[in-house]
Formats: sequence, structure tokens, C-alpha cells
Amino acid sequence: MVFNGGVDWEQTPYYSRMKDWVSQDGSYKGMKDTAELDRRCEQLERLYMTIKRNGYTTQCLLTEQKIGELDNEPHFPLEQKEITVDVARNGELLWYGGAHRLSIAKLLELESIPVRIRVRHKRWQQLRDRVFEGHEEGINHPDLKPANATTKHIRI
Repeated sequence: MVFNGGVDWEQTPYYSRMKDWVSQDGSYKGMKDTAELDRRCEQLERLYMTIKRNGYTTQCLLTEQKIGELDNEPHFPLEQKEITVDVARNGELLWYGGAHRLSIAKLLELESIPVRIRVRHKRWQQLRDRVFEGHEEGINHPDLKPANATTKHIRI
């Protein structure tokens, strides 16, 4: 067990909560019993070790490299499996999705990670447009740096 200082998954509140959902609702994220839950925990362990060894890698690169990842949602496009943030009116980044990967990145104290921006507030988008049109200068923000249209690297 790499998380929680060597404590077994079964002893964690996270595992207990997932087990309760499975027993009460009959399923949690497609897991219908504790054996599937245990496999999920093993996948999280592998994800942690992969990121620790190789750094954080985008879903597209992982697929190209054929590195196994958590893939309990195969019907989503790869870019939708990234850590996702929204951008508030003042440029504040608001976490939206990708809790496991974000938690692992924080545990490993990674300096920055790629994220997908899901939604930008209208006022932020207007400022962003002015920056790219050359009417605003001197604003340092990861969403204003040239990069792939869907993925940005942010400091965590």
C-alpha cells in the first residue's frame, strides 16, 4: 500500500465508503462487488507507481505508449479523461474532475500537470480574447500561454 503510510486499503475511509456504495446501491462506478473494488484499488496503486516513475503523462501519450491506466470509462474520448478545470471570471482555476490523478500528483508533489479546461467564465474569455488580439499585456496565467487548445500545464 503506497498511500496512507502502508495502511491496507480495507482500513481506509475511502475503501469503506466505496464498499458501502457497492452494498447499498449495488454498484459504484461499475463495480458490483468487493473483488472489483479490490481490482480498482490495485489499479490506483499502479497509477501511483507509474506517475512516480515516469511523471504525469497525458491520456493520449499513455495510449500511444500502451501503458495501462484506469480505464473504467472506455466510451469517453481520451482528452475527457484528463484532470479537468473550469476558469472563473478572475482566472481562478476550479477543479472539476480527475480526483485520483490530481490527488496522486499532489501526494508526489509534482510541480505542474496537464489539465483540460472545460469551461471559461464569459468575462475571463473576453479578457483572454483581448490578450490574444494584442490589446492586453503583462498577464501571466497558464490559460494565456500558447499550448494545445484543450490541454494546459498548471502549477499545483
